[in-house]
Amino acid sequence: MKKIEYSVFSYSPSFVTGERINLGVLVHCTEDNKIVFEHIKKKHYSRLQAFDDELNLDVVTRILDMLESDINDVQLTQNMPLFDNQKTFNLKEYVKHFVNEFSFTEVASVCYENFSEAVDELKKVFLRLYYSKSERPSRAVEQSFVERVINTYKCDYLTKYNTKDSFGLSMKYDFWVNKKYGIKIFNITDRNARMIANNIRAWAWYCEHSNNDTIIVYNKMVSSLKEIEIADKIIDILKSSAKYVVNLEALSNLLSELSVSK
Repeated sequence: MKKIEYSVFSYSPSFVTGERINLGVLVHCTEDNKIVFEHIKKKHYSRLQAFDDELNLDVVTRILDMLESDINDVQLTQNMPLFDNQKTFNLKEYVKHFVNEFSFTEVASVCYENFSEAVDELKKVFLRLYYSKSERPSRAVEQSFVERVINTYKCDYLTKYNTKDSFGLSMKYDFWVNKKYGIKIFNITDRNARMIANNIRAWAWYCEHSNNDTIIVYNKMVSSLKEIEIADKIIDILKSSAKYVVNLEALSNLLSELSVSK
């Protein structure tokens, strides 16, 4: 298994609200000396316009093209004997220079058997909604990714673990990790944001009245302003009750911290 580093590139119109939409993912493997930047194409821009109708799409195109060209140049020089003495590409150093409305998430690590497999799955997880409906990855890909992150940090775990609240009512975690942490995954989309509200309230109540340490992992994929507002309220409810609430991009770093502290 090879350690793969990745960082998600996104656009956020406001540092105050923190709303953002994914535009690409940068993937790096030091062992294989490979770097790839996968990103959305112009045919996907309708989602960006729905997210922020004031966004200059020409600027988006220039930034994505610049990043792709830059990464291609880095990959080329890394593989040329002439540059054997140069410093190895450092993903953490590279992404920290993007600090405006276009920025990268904190670098995370996960293990894969090969680089192409990593690129393919990371695209499916973090750029899922940009696939056509007929080709869109299933939710099983997301579950598989979470399981891979758990395995990366050598955690003991069970899947679909049943537990009970103080009234004896059953609750089911997606994963039960190190006999202590229960992971529950919520996908918040334009279609389901309103429908999952009751389920969210039930989990919030359970988190407040349980002896288990619950990790809520959310994947927020909303674009309309009304659904963004609802999604934010959902996340606020969860944050007020669960021990840990993180987005999918941050799960790897959280499990790393918990593995070190156990």
